[in-house]
Amino acid sequence: MPEPSTRIRLAHIEPLTSGGSRLIYPDPERPGRLIKVVRQGSVRLKARFQVTRQLRELREYIRVFGKPDDKLICHLPAIAGLIATDLGFGLSVEAIRGADGRLAPTFSQLLRESRVKPHHQDLLATFFDRLLASSAIVGDLSRNNLVLGRDPNGNDFFALVDGLGDNTLIPMYALVPGRNRYRKREAAHRFMAALDAALDPSRRPTAVPSVPPRS
Repeated sequence: MPEPSTRIRLAHIEPLTSGGSRLIYPDPERPGRLIKVVRQGSVRLKARFQVTRQLRELREYIRVFGKPDDKLICHLPAIAGLIATDLGFGLSVEAIRGADGRLAPTFSQLLRESRVKPHHQDLLATFFDRLLASSAIVGDLSRNNLVLGRDPNGNDFFALVDGLGDNTLIPMYALVPGRNRYRKREAAHRFMAALDAALDPSRRPTAVPSVPPRS
């Protein structure tokens, strides 16, 4: 482990946001980058696995980046690697920004705040077309892991900011590629249906009233 004086200090900073097992901090030394660190207080075995989880994410990013024809890389924040902090080793990643210059809103936020637009359908379809064409392993494709960013040319795009790589103790998606493909197709259907329903409320499934049993 590097000497304490060489580690980036994060303990005195409020995290920008958090995931299920990690906290996301701004990088105090590199504007435009974030640092993902494992939550403190985990039991030892769980903490070790979460570091493994970060290494899996890094490895999967390198694998996708190494394939010139894999366009999914356009939808992933750039990862610089592991970095030593006073909270342990963190993963240094690009900060995806939205149209307002702040951290890009999540898919969940867009739905919750009624911010979806018709052109988001094409953007989402492009993302999933490229995801399905890629062999990338995605262990957790939730609404909070997909964000709507804006590139330097002013173009909006959906980006997967978390969930890349296996997220289970036994790497089932790597061991069973068919399961990985099935989960990605399932996610594509689920996300597209949610977006369509947000744009056209009449497409939302109606609730079926429960009928009390006859006495």
